[in-house]
Amino acid sequence: MAAPDHPKPPLPSRSAMASAKSSGAATDTAKIVALLESLHAKTLDKTTDKHPPPLPAPTQDTYSVVKRALNDASTYAEKAKRAVWVGREELSTPEETTSADQKAIQSLCEELNDPHISDALKNGQIQHHRHPHQKGDRKRRILKISFTDEKTRDKFLSLCRSSRPDTVTKAPGNFVRRDLCPYELDLERKARIDAYTMNCKLGALVYGIRDEKLIKFNGSNPRPLPSDYANRPPLVDSTIPL
Repeated sequence: MAAPDHPKPPLPSRSAMASAKSSGAATDTAKIVALLESLHAKTLDKTTDKHPPPLPAPTQDTYSVVKRALNDASTYAEKAKRAVWVGREELSTPEETTSADQKAIQSLCEELNDPHISDALKNGQIQHHRHPHQKGDRKRRILKISFTDEKTRDKFLSLCRSSRPDTVTKAPGNFVRRDLCPYELDLERKARIDAYTMNCKLGALVYGIRDEKLIKFNGSNPRPLPSDYANRPPLVDSTIPL
């Protein structure tokens, strides 16, 4: 005899299912919110229990460091707008030297044959002075050439290096470079000694310097050393002010 069929429980309505899902989601959300609040409270407890030590008051040394850094930044910004002509001779009086330097810079700019450089010179935007201002017992001082902006200075240096103008290169030991910072000058002095030592060893002008870097000249036939090259070691005077 077959067992009687038991009536199946009615299926929940769609609204009931939605309500259950909503209730479950709300419960889960509440748990997550409670957990986050608990973690937040613990973080606050830790930060309030352990106060960071107060910062020390600025000292005179701190102010000196900051002031020196600001002064250095200003100095470097000015150096970025200057080139240096090394090796140019000086005449009997400061007035004669200044006049000769002005003519040499004019000849150099004409030889570079660049309209932007020519306009800058014509408009008084290229100035020059010997450095340091007091000659003392030095045989010759470097010639600093100042521009109104770094872009013009860079163009000037690039043309000097690519065209190798006679105004500079015809005189032995003359070259134009950036106005170097103190640490770059130390590197430049070392590179100059290295170039001198290796050239003497090889008996030819194989190595040189560009700014503060040691470079090897292109070409398979280097120029011979000047007759008195070995007797003219590079100067490494680090007492000249910047």
